Amino acid sequence: MFIRPDSKFENPLPIKKLNTDKEIIVSKFQSYEGYNDRFAIIKYDKAHIYGKRINELHHFRKENGRIGSEKYLKFIINKYNLNLQKI
Repeated sequence: MFIRPDSKFENPLPIKKLNTDKEIIVSKFQSYEGYNDRFAIIKYDKAHIYGKRINELHHFRKENGRIGSEKYLKFIINKYNLNLQKI
C-alpha cells in the first residue's frame, strides 16, 4: 500500500469491497483528469511500477506539457495495462 504523506482519511477503508484480482486499487474520490494518487493498493509484483513512476515523468511531460498528478497516474496505469479498481 502506498499512501501520500499529506493524505487524511476520514472514512474507513472498505476492505470487503476490495477486489484482490485487481492489480491496483485507487480511490475514486477527486480523480479530476485521471486517477486519484493519494493512495494505492497494488500487487507486490507490480509495486515497482507505482513506486518508481517518477522515473518516466520526462516522457509524459514531452507529450502532455503540464504535469497533473492524477493525469500522470492514469498515464502510468494505462501504459502498463494495470487492471484497475476504483473504490
